[in-house]
Amino acid sequence: MSEAQISERKLATACGFNQSSLNRFMAGLTNSMSLDHVMAMANYFDLTVSQLIGETGFTEDRKIRSVLIAMEHMPEYKKDALVAASTSLVESTPKIASGSGEQQ
Repeated sequence: MSEAQISERKLATACGFNQSSLNRFMAGLTNSMSLDHVMAMANYFDLTVSQLIGETGFTEDRKIRSVLIAMEHMPEYKKDALVAASTSLVESTPKIASGSGEQQ
């Protein structure tokens, strides 16, 4: 919130929930929030839920973040297809030999 320079009131309003819920959580009066509230805040900050709660680190690359966010909402079969496609792309990309400038 401090990095985004947004107040509790503005964040709660933007995420569609009551400021008192956020205030109680931020003050440590409760140690939980509803999943809907957490997801709304993650979406607001353009983060995954895992990033918001500190499970995974932040990615500065907006393209990667947008894929991670999209994948959170995908069914498993679509995630599997996306992983297979990205693996195939990585495997088919020519690698540059270190220091020589030649392709392997």
